[in-house]
Amino acid sequence: MLIASIALALPLAGAALTGPAPWLPREAVLVSRDALTVDRAPLHVQHYRSRLSPEGVLAHWHQAHPVGPPERAIPGGWRIASHLQDATQETLQVRASASGGSEIVIARVNLEAALAPPMQPPLPLPAGAIVLRVIAFAERAGRASQFIVSLPGTPARALAQLCQRLLELGWQPAGQRGCEAQRADKAMWFLRGAETLGVDLRTDGARTRAVIGHVGPRP
Repeated sequence: MLIASIALALPLAGAALTGPAPWLPREAVLVSRDALTVDRAPLHVQHYRSRLSPEGVLAHWHQAHPVGPPERAIPGGWRIASHLQDATQETLQVRASASGGSEIVIARVNLEAALAPPMQPPLPLPAGAIVLRVIAFAERAGRASQFIVSLPGTPARALAQLCQRLLELGWQPAGQRGCEAQRADKAMWFLRGAETLGVDLRTDGARTRAVIGHVGPRP
């Protein structure tokens, strides 16, 4: 997921900044804006398309930010660079677009701003679970959140525990399939009224890395 990838790349704390980046090429076209919180830190993300290649976009970036940490690559073909000025951290992600040119994501955070209230996962987690990252979105129509969690044991064990807890809380597997029909190597979806919950499990050494996504109406 695009937002998740840039959120994982940022050491975040602070408030969102919404103005356009002054270094951005003029021909870049704004595609979308997202306001979210990552580990309780309000973050503003802008998504652009550009006719320039990723190298061309990065040339504009480095001209505006001659001093800073070296750029690096992350999964998905993205190249990432960041810059800190006063209390504002700006992070650039750029990759080649299949239709030509580049896809650009710019994230900004104010490192001195107050944190948002803590969020709890949509279900009780098993003993030994470690919450690694929390990403939350708030829209007029509802709210969405994503929890990245390290769970003890194998994906199959984690699936059995999570599925049982979800059933106890009134969730039902989508597609009229019971827990016994779910597979730990496939994303799973559960429904409860107007709420939707997704679970994706992956082996992470001796543990399991879980991504738990939740979408529902505003409380």
